[in-house]
Order: sequence, then C-alpha cells, then structure tokens
Amino acid sequence: HELYDAFETVIEAWLPYLRSMTVSLSENGIRMAMDLKGDPKLPELPLPAECKTSEGITYLTIDRRTGGDVS
Repeated sequence: HELYDAFETVIEAWLPYLRSMTVSLSENGIRMAMDLKGDPKLPELPLPAECKTSEGITYLTIDRRTGGDVS
C-alpha cells in the first residue's frame, strides 16, 4: 500500500505542473519520467525516493523494498 500512497501523493502534488509522464513498474518500485513546468517541491513520501533532472526531464524513482525518509 505504501507504493500506491507514494505514487498518489506525487500525482496529487505535481499534477498542476505535469505536461507529460511515463511510468515504469518493477519488483523494486516505480520510476516516473516527467516533463514538468516549473520546479515543484517533492512532497514527503512514505518510501525512499530519488529525484533527478536531466535534459529537462525529471526522473523520480520510488523504492518499495524498504521504508524510510525521502532523500
């Protein structure tokens, strides 16, 4: 349930900034590649997450293997 909660939290917080998004699922979690307008703050999530931007695309990886703080 924590992975779904984390995904939902990101979508709710970043929807106003979202231009396009692709989502990849794996046994370890979820990865989103997003074209965002602006630079929204990453909300607090129930699982560890890594957020990077490259060439205008924001990559957010949420790891479901362990709980913890957002990094």
